[in-house]
Amino acid sequence: GEETREVVQYHFIAWPDKKIPDDSSRLLRFIQKVTPVTEQIKNPVLVHCSAGIGRTGVYIAIDRELKMLLKDQCVNIFNCCQDMRSNRPWMVQTVEQYLFIYECVLEWSLCKDTFTDTEDFVKKANMSEAPERRKLEFSVLDNVVPTVDELRQTQGKLEQNKEKNRRADIIPQDGWRVILQKEDTESNYINASFVDGFVKPNEFIATQIPLAHTKQDFWEMVYEYDITTIILLDNGETNLDETPYWPSRDEDLTYGAIVIHLELEEKEDHFTKRNFTIHHEEDQDEFQCMFLYHLKELPSLQGSLTLLDPVCELLRMTGAGILQDQTEGVTLVQCLDGATMSGVFLSSKICIDQIELENGTDVFQAVKRVRKIQPKMVETEAQYNLVFRIVERYIELQNGHEEANEVTYANYRKGSTKGQEVGEEDVTYANYRKGSTTGGE
Repeated sequence: GEETREVVQYHFIAWPDKKIPDDSSRLLRFIQKVTPVTEQIKNPVLVHCSAGIGRTGVYIAIDRELKMLLKDQCVNIFNCCQDMRSNRPWMVQTVEQYLFIYECVLEWSLCKDTFTDTEDFVKKANMSEAPERRKLEFSVLDNVVPTVDELRQTQGKLEQNKEKNRRADIIPQDGWRVILQKEDTESNYINASFVDGFVKPNEFIATQIPLAHTKQDFWEMVYEYDITTIILLDNGETNLDETPYWPSRDEDLTYGAIVIHLELEEKEDHFTKRNFTIHHEEDQDEFQCMFLYHLKELPSLQGSLTLLDPVCELLRMTGAGILQDQTEGVTLVQCLDGATMSGVFLSSKICIDQIELENGTDVFQAVKRVRKIQPKMVETEAQYNLVFRIVERYIELQNGHEEANEVTYANYRKGSTKGQEVGEEDVTYANYRKGSTTGGE
């Protein structure tokens, strides 16, 4: 009656029933945090979920196999699950959970922990071994992310939809594609995919710059899905200055029943900001407001990193909630093909949001997340390095290093692939002003 015992509970909350966590690194870090504590006690460790079989079985299997890997340099996941089921039926409930065990053990065996605290990120990114580390991580992505051939892309490959794709190899998966609200199901296709944010599901839509014959589909999507912000990453190939897909100040554009009006156009330091109102022609009293941020100064995929600060400024604004303070709507991110630069931006954005919430980030997991949706996002080692450099520069600017001059990228040159070497010129960031826009500090 007088005995007092201490019970310590570790609660992992980001894991839906009968499913798997969105981010394997979170679970791996959780296990690594718990393990040193449990190894110091002799009493059994209680592991439970709702039914005590699915998620519980996955946790025990990963913990057990990681310890076996460390001790014996081998694993046997099948025998592990078979052994657990002989003691408690239905441990590890689904094929998805079973494969997730393999994924976690594979990632840990090859990369260990890929999460980095914010205060250590810049230092680690510039260590001599950093290029080889990034090279290894990028190679692992090919083993844990499905290839294009393994994906279900039936709608985008239909004959009537092929001409709606800029590239035949960049097609949305059926499970992630944006579906237009049309009665004719054969015409509800648009080359656009939902992308989860770090916290919010379907926070983003990634899409290509519309073709001449898909502009109506594009604006119908903007209206139907209440898109409040468009981040336009323009490499200049479509000559949008001469042939924009938006209206001028002098004349509205009408696509079907959707009317688009340009309210305001402002040139900021690094991008052009356009404010639009959109309404249905049958209901002119109900307007949607939408903001388009047109960025032309893109980081070069061939290696020149002289234009990182404009991207960092947009990331800072979105991360701080400065972009029109609208949290309910969807943010659309678009580039020429809907993948190349959109994938770099979205991966960086996920990393920045993780920094805000966890004071650290995991580039590997962010890239894995977007590539599971669209494998053509961040498909080269140079793009993977670029995400690291954007996050590094963002942290530098957030820490007040705006005056940093002549930044060299020797480590990134070492980590680049043939034909995509990083430029050797020094970079000056004198024009960047943290937190400022045209006309005000």
